[in-house]
Amino acid sequence: LAVGAPWQYAASPAALARIDGWRARFDADIAAVIARGEGVEIGKGGRLFEPDAAMLYGLIPPGLYDCRIVQINGGAAWLAGAEGKCRVLSAGTERKLSFITTEETILGTLHENDGFSSVFLGQNLVSRMGGIGTTDSEEIGLVQRIADTRWRIILPGEGNAPTSVVEITRPRMAQ
Repeated sequence: LAVGAPWQYAASPAALARIDGWRARFDADIAAVIARGEGVEIGKGGRLFEPDAAMLYGLIPPGLYDCRIVQINGGAAWLAGAEGKCRVLSAGTERKLSFITTEETILGTLHENDGFSSVFLGQNLVSRMGGIGTTDSEEIGLVQRIADTRWRIILPGEGNAPTSVVEITRPRMAQ
């Protein structure tokens, strides 16, 4: 990660610690899933779960995308998450990302970091059971391009929370 990048001044100390430790946490969570015998799920994701899959130009261009979120839960069962649409908007020099499903809403800003990644800073608004109220948590994630039109955001979990990976792809054409 770039040292002294402007986004680092906007993140909390706890978020900075999570993003600094993303690789160790990602590797440990992947290893735990494989050790539990669920490695086939990791294999199905291909480059999505390869720690060194980042390609040049990690900033997501403005547009509408298909998205899904997967929790790589090292301590419990593998959790395939919600699917939905993501929108990336360009606002001056900033890019805003929104991902909305029936279970959660992730909103934030994409910050350029280096040639291989950008950083997502935002909020995750998760609906409580029964649809009453929400919980709000700070999110920080590493954004990487892993194919020509495929990106991922690695969101290291806080404490015992699982690492989440948001897969972002160009919409598939209807047939």
